[in-house]
Amino acid sequence: MNCRTLLLCLLACSFFLCAQAQKGGYPEYETYFDALIARVRYNPELEDLAGLKAQFPYLVTVTIFFDEIDQFGNMVPESRALIEEKEPRFVLDVADRLKGIYSGSFEYLGDYNLYFYVGDTSLVRSIAPLLPVFGMDLSEITVRSDKGWSNYFNFLAPTATDKLRMDNTEQIYTLAGAGDQVYTPREVIHKMHFAHDLSRTIFIKEAQKLDFEILNLYESEDRQHPAGIRIVRFDPVDPERVEETTMRLYSICVSLKGEYLGWDTEPVLKEPETGQ
Repeated sequence: MNCRTLLLCLLACSFFLCAQAQKGGYPEYETYFDALIARVRYNPELEDLAGLKAQFPYLVTVTIFFDEIDQFGNMVPESRALIEEKEPRFVLDVADRLKGIYSGSFEYLGDYNLYFYVGDTSLVRSIAPLLPVFGMDLSEITVRSDKGWSNYFNFLAPTATDKLRMDNTEQIYTLAGAGDQVYTPREVIHKMHFAHDLSRTIFIKEAQKLDFEILNLYESEDRQHPAGIRIVRFDPVDPERVEETTMRLYSICVSLKGEYLGWDTEPVLKEPETGQ
């Protein structure tokens, strides 16, 4: 397969997958880029990943700046609704002009970043007219070499700890949205599974050093990790405390070949003001 044929095949595949993703046709993948990688890995008609990386060695980042953010640095609902409405068409149009592949998006402190892998950086200037689609005056396009696709494999395709951090953020955001006073201490319950009772016993000793109490022991339905445990401690659920606590517990679990399954708590709502 020559380079031209491969490029045309990849572009056709990527646009088809993007259209399918818009319709919800690839629910098992985070983005159609993930689906494309799956096709490359398992379809003998396409080159392997090394060949695909060689064709698209540059990373283009399109950043949309949103002025309004909430107390945790997340986009406000109006901005999020705008992204959900405009992003699918925008991604198709940008990928078309770049003759590249969309690899995903990431939100940070109200900035919304969209990532594309391309083979020809001279095409980047062609996407500038598309940026006003979000109605934002401030936006930025950056280009850098990323021959190993590190942005995708190390950032957009998260590690276990990255996934834990994202889950934490989502849970805190949900609590705060319900009116929770996240800086107020309350009972926070953490759940773990271990392969053996001995590992669970060792974990208990480590958890007690951190002032956790044992809520209960149980037999889980996970055959590989049947020794379940729930522990509890009074804590606030602000981002800093949750990060510190969950990463420490996760580290202990991993060292014992166990699984940290997350945390839960009851919302602590602000007391209603009473008239004098």
